[in-house]
Amino acid sequence: MIDFRVLTVKDIPQISHLIVKIFTKQNPTFLFLKVTEEEAHGMEENDDIKPLIKEGYSIGAFEGDRLVSFIVSGDLSTPFYFPKTLPLKTLIFYNILDKMTEFIFDKIDEVQPKQYFFVGWLITDEGYQGKGLVQQCVKQSLNLARESGFKQAFTEASNPVTRIVLDKFLKLNRVMGQFNLKDYVYEPQPDYEFNKIDNIVAGLIYDF
Repeated sequence: MIDFRVLTVKDIPQISHLIVKIFTKQNPTFLFLKVTEEEAHGMEENDDIKPLIKEGYSIGAFEGDRLVSFIVSGDLSTPFYFPKTLPLKTLIFYNILDKMTEFIFDKIDEVQPKQYFFVGWLITDEGYQGKGLVQQCVKQSLNLARESGFKQAFTEASNPVTRIVLDKFLKLNRVMGQFNLKDYVYEPQPDYEFNKIDNIVAGLIYDF
């Protein structure tokens, strides 16, 4: 039996474990950089998502005590931090996120509290995918945001699956921009062949 509930900081170890496990197998940027699970394990030791989790908008699906699917979400004005003490490939991934953030915030005015609801990580464990679990997590999270007064949602949506899920519940307002991965990496490595990646969506705004 699957139960859904608001995530707490006590769930962060399971959240981080699933991010590493699934990102290294399915996330487009991780696959492109060929980040291994071993190289990404340092992410499990960072509490960079704690500020968002504390807000109480992130939802998890549990089978017993085991977290099998979740969404990490919250107020876009809440600061959260990318870890820096990681292997090179994983650091490049975070550098890409940094650049995406810079790209996006250059296009909007200073973000105010309750202005944009941030839809972040959507993860489902292997063996539980295709059952609609993450859609239910998203639905519950968006309901909480709507009840709190948010009028718009924002996502980076570097993974196209995120957009597919959000399109089921919200109306797309605008695409904020696109960029080429090779232009937004601090320390490009020649064997990554950045020219194979074109136009990753950098930011989407949705209306509730």
